[in-house]
Amino acid sequence: MSEFCHVSVLALTPGIFLVSAALQGASGFGMALLAVPLLTLAMEPKIAVPVTTMAGMVGSGMIVLRLWRHCDWRRAAWLGIPALVTAPFGVHLLKVLTTGQLCLGLGVILVVSAVVSLWAKMRARSPVAVEPLRSVRISPVGGSTVVLF
Repeated sequence: MSEFCHVSVLALTPGIFLVSAALQGASGFGMALLAVPLLTLAMEPKIAVPVTTMAGMVGSGMIVLRLWRHCDWRRAAWLGIPALVTAPFGVHLLKVLTTGQLCLGLGVILVVSAVVSLWAKMRARSPVAVEPLRSVRISPVGGSTVVLF
């Protein structure tokens, strides 16, 4: 990859974060799913992931500070606690996996996310509230993979 490509993508980083944050603001998730693959065009995944994680935490923290009275803390605990418990696993994987392995994992996550999204759209179900038991099953995966990717 040429130096120009690295510099040009790096120059687009603020725009990448702006669009990714807008996606997260509109849907409640998706910042890392959009930002990390684009940022890895200009930097190593081991840098792009923590940068995106920190930016996401700052953005989410600002939303929580503004809307904390309206939060369903019980439901948030069903998602947040397993994610916090499994996040160190993701950090460990980030440290021990090679760049190639991280890129492969990122690709797998993107493809699986696209297939699940397409499948959900084809089923055309209306959105339902998060069920606590489903949250506990999904949240550890999210906790470790958000830190990892």
